[in-house]
Amino acid sequence: MGGLPAFVGVGCGHCGSTSFYTTLMQHPQLVPGFRKEVLYLGDHLPDRTIDGYASQFPQVNDWEMTGEFSPYYLSNPSTPQLLQNISPESKVILMLRDPLEQCRGGYGFKAVHKAMIEQPDCNFYHNLKAKNGAREPWNYNPCDIADHYIEGVKRWQYYTEPSKFL
Repeated sequence: MGGLPAFVGVGCGHCGSTSFYTTLMQHPQLVPGFRKEVLYLGDHLPDRTIDGYASQFPQVNDWEMTGEFSPYYLSNPSTPQLLQNISPESKVILMLRDPLEQCRGGYGFKAVHKAMIEQPDCNFYHNLKAKNGAREPWNYNPCDIADHYIEGVKRWQYYTEPSKFL
């Protein structure tokens, strides 16, 4: 069995978490987890336990630390309380991005797939406009993203002591 993480990164998609995690893991006292995004604290698993969470990480020495960065945790309502119950000593790294820039980044990520396979004429600004009152499911709205940030950050602040934020 491994050890509990010293830190858990939360945030949003396309905010630079992979680059940040990769850079962070170059420190000689940090040991990468088995995966960057463990997602153990999501709502998709029943009966989450301390041992189950610890098994997602490598065993580390006293002078080493491990952790994860799962941007999905920002939007998952139960994750902050689960982390507090399962791994109360873990620090939290909160990483956000300007909502419009995240919208562009998310659009670019999904548009490449859409352009190559389904819709070669897709256009960022064209798809920001609603079609018959409904956006394409792969389209992001900056206002929705900003609301998502506010709700998620408030939830994390409620369950996390200020000294636990990095």
